[in-house]
Amino acid sequence: AIYAIAETIPDQVRSLSSVIGALILPKLAQRPLAELKRELPRKALIMFGVSVVLAAVYILLAPIFFNIFFPKYLNAIAYSQVYALTILVIPLALFSSTFLAHARKRELYIQRIVTSTSEILLLVVLIHFYGIWGAIIATLIGYILNTVLMLWQFSRIKDI
Repeated sequence: AIYAIAETIPDQVRSLSSVIGALILPKLAQRPLAELKRELPRKALIMFGVSVVLAAVYILLAPIFFNIFFPKYLNAIAYSQVYALTILVIPLALFSSTFLAHARKRELYIQRIVTSTSEILLLVVLIHFYGIWGAIIATLIGYILNTVLMLWQFSRIKDI
């Protein structure tokens, strides 16, 4: 229950990425990959700045949220504050939506298989040794791996 409570608010904030991805998908599909490759990194950097602000605000306000909404789970505050770092991946919606809009199935398959498999393995190992902290660390490492892989794939795409 503590892990579920700890991830609730950051997951809701991070769900913005799926909304953003759905909204920008039609525009991304109309633009050539070469143009997107030039412009998306700057836009992603701006979105990352906004994500940093959102994560920082949540980390600072989490104790207040928990006192008001989850007073029985005050021991989940630290978990939730660290888990809030997952908010920083919101800009990845730009890149994953680009892959989807331009039918880059290979990149999407590789990204999903590698990151899902890695995260499952990390969860099994780290939960065993570190409990809830292990689950949070595994999730964060999974998002870092996802970010690195997606940025690497995006840097290698060529307009066809």
